[in-house]
Formats: sequence, structure tokens, C-alpha cells
Amino acid sequence: MKSDKTHTVAAQIEDNINLESYSSSVGFLGFCNSIIGWGDERCINALIEIIDLFVPHPVLVSSLRIYSDLQVDAEMFQLNQNEVEVRNRLIDRGVILLESSDDISDGFHFESTISDSILKDFVFYQTSMGGLSYHGFISSPESEMILYPHDDCGLGFIICNESHREYAVNRLQNCSERYSEFLEFFIDGCSFGEGKSALIDK
Repeated sequence: MKSDKTHTVAAQIEDNINLESYSSSVGFLGFCNSIIGWGDERCINALIEIIDLFVPHPVLVSSLRIYSDLQVDAEMFQLNQNEVEVRNRLIDRGVILLESSDDISDGFHFESTISDSILKDFVFYQTSMGGLSYHGFISSPESEMILYPHDDCGLGFIICNESHREYAVNRLQNCSERYSEFLEFFIDGCSFGEGKSALIDK
């Protein structure tokens, strides 16, 4: 799903991100993790606020897929009823594709502005539930940042323009102070927040 308004975002992602290892991307700044557990509403809301700060008019770009029967998927990942409903809304919106084989093209199939509710579903699914193949990113034509939710209930941060790195790092440090009750940040090799974790590839 593409529109004239958003057609540059997938190309921007492909130009700036190493899809084999996000942290090997030239503009990789770091990531944040939850320190209060997976799926916590306070943590999800904090992640949404950070997205709004860096990408005020988000475009979601997705190649996310499920390769199993939905019932099998729910049983495999022990999804509760709310999680099943979140997953199904993302399928209905086209963010997640159902595939019978992994031989099918793995390119981006979804690129669109999204509602606040779909953004929250996407962040919740990606950070708390797991089980999806391939990639999901948030950016916009106006933004110098690409964000991606990851499965330690957090976000990764990649900048598209190196001249803005210092400014972006300073803003992320401010976020680390604002959300220190919920999140720990690892930015440009430095950790911020009270949680204990190792710097790993997100």
C-alpha cells in the first residue's frame, strides 16, 4: 500500500539501514529497553511519545509476515485474547501479511500513514509479542530519524543525516531522563537510566 505522499520512505529506509544488522548501519544511534517488563501500558505509552517526538507524522513501512496458521501462531506464542485481537487488526490493516511459504518475496508490502490506534497496536505487537518475520520501521519524508520497535519492549534509533547526530543524541539523552522510571537507553555507546543490561545488537 503506497501513496505519492509516502513513496520515499521505504527508499529512505533501504538507503540508510543494513537490514541484516540494524546496529551496523552508518547512522545507528542506539536503542532503549523496558526496565519494567513486557507489555506494560506505561512503557508502551512512553515509546509512543518518543515516536511522536521524533516522527510527528509517522509512516509505517512493513515487510512483516506470519508463515503459520493463525491458531498455531497463537498457541506457539501463547497469545491471550487481547494479543490475538491486536494481531488480527494489524493483519486486517495490511501491516502483517499471511504467507504459506517463505519463498515469496520479502520486500516491503506496506507503506502508509497510520492512525494512533494502529501505531499503538504495531508498537505493542513488535515489542511484546514476537513471532513475526522480516522488518517494520517508522519514519516520514520530513524526519531525519528512522525508528523500529524491538522485542525487549523498546525502540531502536537510526539517523539519516550524520550532521544531525549530536542534536539527536542530546534529545535522546533528554528522553532517558524523562522516562527513566520505565526505560533505559544505550546511545552512542553510553548507557542512561537505572536498569542493568549489556549493549547488544538490536
